[in-house]
Amino acid sequence: MKITHKLAFLLVFLSFPAFLFSRSPKKKAELDTDKILEKKDALEKVLKYGTHKQRKSAMYDLAKFPPEHSEDLYKILGKIIEEDRDKGVKITAIRILAKLNRNEYAPSIIEALQDTSLDVKEAAITAIQKLHVEDATDELITLLKEQDFTRNQKISNLLINTLGMLENGKTAFPYLETKFKDNTTNTEIKATIALYFGKIKITKAENCLIDAINDDSQSNTVRSYALSSLGKIRSQKALPHVRSILEKAQNPKNKYEKQKYAPLKLYAMSALVAIGDKKILEDLIAYAKDDNPKIRIQAIRQLGDLHDKSVLELLQYKAKRDPNRRVRLTAKKVLEKFHQNKPKPSGSQLKHNSTPIGKIHIDEDDTKQPQKKVIPKSELIHSFDSTESVGSE
Repeated sequence: MKITHKLAFLLVFLSFPAFLFSRSPKKKAELDTDKILEKKDALEKVLKYGTHKQRKSAMYDLAKFPPEHSEDLYKILGKIIEEDRDKGVKITAIRILAKLNRNEYAPSIIEALQDTSLDVKEAAITAIQKLHVEDATDELITLLKEQDFTRNQKISNLLINTLGMLENGKTAFPYLETKFKDNTTNTEIKATIALYFGKIKITKAENCLIDAINDDSQSNTVRSYALSSLGKIRSQKALPHVRSILEKAQNPKNKYEKQKYAPLKLYAMSALVAIGDKKILEDLIAYAKDDNPKIRIQAIRQLGDLHDKSVLELLQYKAKRDPNRRVRLTAKKVLEKFHQNKPKPSGSQLKHNSTPIGKIHIDEDDTKQPQKKVIPKSELIHSFDSTESVGSE
């Protein structure tokens, strides 16, 4: 069969290795760099001259842009925070720099605390919290003192929470202690202050927190968060007071006590575990058999924290035979962690008189259908991540 010259040339061409005709890695890198620089130039122009919508969109593109080519673009964002008139563009610039962890622009973000827009101020506070800008403490406290504590304002809660996360935030304690004791302070703000005391872990807060948990006129939220913070402080002074609250929650004398103390039960348990009360073991074993699966889950988690060998059989039973699926899963996770650590000998903890494991009563209703009971906000455990819904299988 006769092959034409053109066809022969084509066959020879195709027989050569492909790499002989491909671009060299160096050439390809040069082309990629050119594209990056071209994109950078486009972003720069949009950030400077685009509409507000275009500039915000360009900032989100910048968040994905190679950092080694972005320094000049970050400077534009810093200038936007300081000089731009559009609050939406300012807020986006603050958020992007915080997302990228650009702490060198902290001075610009701190300056934004003086902005006339409340939304810009709140964005700056959130960024300061994320970047842990300790130098912003004085400005945050100054701004906090300008707020109306008789109203539940988002900015007040943001400021208090942020100060609680900064090491220098402890300097706000005297002022916040005064506001916590002030009867005119909004209940929700007072609850946030109670959490602040626990975050900074300052023992000077013991007295006002103890007063709060013993004050029946305080809201359940304030008392619950005060209990949580006493646990974080590991206040030995609070031990008898917390124990008293738990006893009233367990054995209320009347409807009034039941209403006031029942929502505090889980918080009191959590505080006693954190403080290191030896007697809490008995209570946790009892709560692990409660009809409410949420209470069982919390008790099982805290039993795991104690690492006491005497509760192994109970945890094993809950992992296999509890009527609620989430309780079983929780018990299994606790057992896994339990076996990773050497448990304390059973004799090292207080003995208990709980019902034998084989005789634990199972509520028939719990095995048939999920409980539809709505858990009030005041009953949610702040110090533990147990706020997920509980349903039975």
